[in-house]
Amino acid sequence: MSTAFTNYSMLTGQRYEHDWYDWCIFASGDPQDLQRVKAVEYTLHPSFPEPVRIISDVGHRFALASNGWGSFTVRIRVIFANGKEEATSHLIELEPDNWPRKRPFSFSSP
Repeated sequence: MSTAFTNYSMLTGQRYEHDWYDWCIFASGDPQDLQRVKAVEYTLHPSFPEPVRIISDVGHRFALASNGWGSFTVRIRVIFANGKEEATSHLIELEPDNWPRKRPFSFSSP
């Protein structure tokens, strides 16, 4: 099984003379396939405090939220319940406004 990942981001202001973003990476695969995953280990850029993070929350698709100013590649190790592992990576792409939002409910005329 190949586990896919995606990320959201949102520009939140300026820090240290850089545009600053909140971002979130998560497994975007089929929910049934994700049930076979025990945990996901993310290795962030070495400039992050504690750059190796292990997430075991399948209910939130192994999401990891953080913030920063530049795009970088996250190394990912998917750990399956059967003990097998899969290595992959994902480029954190920072865009000013690609965070999902609930749209207000609207009534349309028949």
